[in-house]
Amino acid sequence: MHAYSVGLTIAGDDLDEAEDVRPSPDNPEWGQNRRTRSMSPFLKKYKLSNQEVAQILEDFLEGKGRPLAWDGFTLGMSFDNKLQEEIRIRCLRLSKEFPPDNSNEYCNEQGRTVIRDCIKQLRSVK
Repeated sequence: MHAYSVGLTIAGDDLDEAEDVRPSPDNPEWGQNRRTRSMSPFLKKYKLSNQEVAQILEDFLEGKGRPLAWDGFTLGMSFDNKLQEEIRIRCLRLSKEFPPDNSNEYCNEQGRTVIRDCIKQLRSVK
């Protein structure tokens, strides 16, 4: 078992078995490295506007995002804003809930519809 500083514990090399150890009322071990039990210096709360988060999602859908930006969003970020954090966690699970039709995709069309709905939700909040 490998512990990564982005807050995930990976069994072998299979990301589908990843355990999210981010903040939650049900997870007292949030943010701790499984081996050292120390707080990871890489886990910090991000403060982005809803528009900025919506842009990350839109760039991903359109294939315009920076390399690894999606992984940074789903695996490397944690947000102060509750809505943004809920959307991040929702997006993290899309590839398992809506498996891709092709190996070079993150999720299928239903998953991409969820992302579009998240974008609308973020842009509608003032």
